[in-house]
Amino acid sequence: MKMLKFRSAQGFTLVEIAISLLIIGLLTAGVVKGREVVEIAQMSGLLSGLEATTKAHVSFVNVYGELPGDIDAPYVVPGCEADNTNFCFGGNQDGAIGTIATTSAISTSSNVEHAMYWKHLVLGGFYTGLDPTIDVRNNVNMVRGETHPMIYRRTVLDIVHMTRSGCAGLECNEGPTYRLQPDFFNYTGAIGEGAMKPLYAQRVDRKLDDGMPDTGMVQAEAVSSECDAGRIYNIDNDSYNCVMFFQISP
Repeated sequence: MKMLKFRSAQGFTLVEIAISLLIIGLLTAGVVKGREVVEIAQMSGLLSGLEATTKAHVSFVNVYGELPGDIDAPYVVPGCEADNTNFCFGGNQDGAIGTIATTSAISTSSNVEHAMYWKHLVLGGFYTGLDPTIDVRNNVNMVRGETHPMIYRRTVLDIVHMTRSGCAGLECNEGPTYRLQPDFFNYTGAIGEGAMKPLYAQRVDRKLDDGMPDTGMVQAEAVSSECDAGRIYNIDNDSYNCVMFFQISP
């Protein structure tokens, strides 16, 4: 009768250990690479989203000669009529969308012009994907992807009329500016509560502008130095700390 032979329990050989470590390394590299692929795809979505919103903005201005949100919209923008079923209102036509702000103003504004900006673009037929029937004058009705675009992760794309403190003009980035922020009114400035990681913020900045967080048409801001330090992106910080600003080209 043949006897069953059992392998002696002498532990793993060096070859087996090496193979195991190689497999673990490959799996780890695969996870890291997978995350990188996801981030790149999200960045691509962000760039496409910015292109679409900018095109909508420029087209609106070309047709109406005024800024969405700031325009006296009733009876001018389609769907903004007397019955007001779309809760559509106009601005004061002062050439600015809401209150002029600096990059340190990182909470979503409830100013009527800011809130009406996206509604005017959608009702005018220049932008799609949002619900123009929601009454955005009430802050609690603001929803990612419904009243404001959600073009990168679970962030909010807002509109501000921005200028740097103490100066004016294009060199200070004065004008309508998209602001990519983590939430509407809940941003506290805590580490990790920004919209983008500094490394990816830098990549987007380099793609669209000069790669510097404090100059050009693409800029970044945070309450602390976790996003940028010494006028450069703090790319060693791997948490989401940057609120991004994208000036709309004149």
